[in-house]
Amino acid sequence: NSRRAEAVGYLTIAGEEYKPFRQSAEYLALLGAAYALNNQYDVAFRVLMVPQLNRYEEIKYWRAYALAELDDWGQAGDVLPDNTRFFKKLPQRVALAAYGRSGGSLFAPW
Repeated sequence: NSRRAEAVGYLTIAGEEYKPFRQSAEYLALLGAAYALNNQYDVAFRVLMVPQLNRYEEIKYWRAYALAELDDWGQAGDVLPDNTRFFKKLPQRVALAAYGRSGGSLFAPW
């Protein structure tokens, strides 16, 4: 719905209003994803690289997305988990956008 900047803004305000929230893995994951969707890939990657997110497998997809958008294809391929089958369950428009952004190479097994 084209509210990417608002998502970043609201999450930033929430983190400023309630400081303990800023240290939670859930907050950091949402903030990193919001930055990525807002085309702030370098900031997104820095947020998504905090060690407390390492235990969440889904974060690897967001890291790979940010790296691919930064044209770091080698590292994006290294970070991307082997299982990309879940892309088949996405709405066609979203799946094709993800596939197209990768130039078809990042999700080649798909």
